[in-house]
Amino acid sequence: MSHVRTQIRAAFVTRLTGLPTTSAAVFGQRIRPITAVPPFLKVYIGDDNGELLTVGDDRPEQRNADLVIEAYAKDSGDMEDILDQIALEVQTQIATTTDLSFGGLVKLIGAPRIEPDVDDSLEKPCGFNRITYPITYFIAGTNPAVSI
Repeated sequence: MSHVRTQIRAAFVTRLTGLPTTSAAVFGQRIRPITAVPPFLKVYIGDDNGELLTVGDDRPEQRNADLVIEAYAKDSGDMEDILDQIALEVQTQIATTTDLSFGGLVKLIGAPRIEPDVDDSLEKPCGFNRITYPITYFIAGTNPAVSI
């Protein structure tokens, strides 16, 4: 079984796959796959800190993390509009999820923060929005693959 972080990331990749603008171009990693052509999404867990809830046998932890969704679009005359459209689709898709716990993995999803930027490390620069959702989840500290 995988770490709860991995399970959460996979659940969000699944939920965001098939959006009108990015379609199946959703990747659960920080590094841009060589085959990825904008527009696309990258999904990963950023900063993550925890608090020990009790000192019992399973050492339960409350974890507070940043779920990061990076939306990329080609540098063109309508790049900002495309990035805003992707943000609209991502926010709507997450907000209308009937199970906001994503199968019991996530206890709380906060409002997103959106940070626009430009990635000029590529052959042709592209714009991106970093959409960050603060999330809270709980794990058994003795087995971080188990969500509690």
